[in-house]
Amino acid sequence: MEGFAFDCPSCGMRHNGLPAVVFDGPAVGLGPDGQPWPLNRNGEDFCVVDAQDFFVRAVLSIPILGTSETMEWGVWSSLSEANFKRYWDTFYDTNQAKLGPMFSFLGNQIVGYPNTLCLRSRLHPQNERKRPFVEFDPSQDHPLIHDQLHGITVGRAIELVMPVLHPEGNA
Repeated sequence: MEGFAFDCPSCGMRHNGLPAVVFDGPAVGLGPDGQPWPLNRNGEDFCVVDAQDFFVRAVLSIPILGTSETMEWGVWSSLSEANFKRYWDTFYDTNQAKLGPMFSFLGNQIVGYPNTLCLRSRLHPQNERKRPFVEFDPSQDHPLIHDQLHGITVGRAIELVMPVLHPEGNA
């Protein structure tokens, strides 16, 4: 987040901008052997779990009140196999928005919120090879959805990035 600076409540230093919080992959459950399902990654933007769950990397943005900035997470979002294939087949197309929104479930737990796994959403492909953005189904009653619709304060945004800025202090 350019043009935004704050004095860190943890280390006392001045930080310029807020980092995006990025997940390496979707959260997965345990398989029949008690071990996490293997993630089959194809590059940085595609993941298949156990040949039956299909995920793409996406951006979840929350407006920050009183600024033109957003709090951003690099999340994973599920797609049906058919939509995953459509997205995959057009990945290098500079006009990918023509696919239109696709039904999806959020594939990550966002720290600072109650359970966010499987929140219903629409994934919106973007043109010019930008990652798709996540728009939640507003009929769900959840604080993250409320925040996406109405925004968060600067203080709340700082609170949400503290585990990224200072992971050692968040054991």
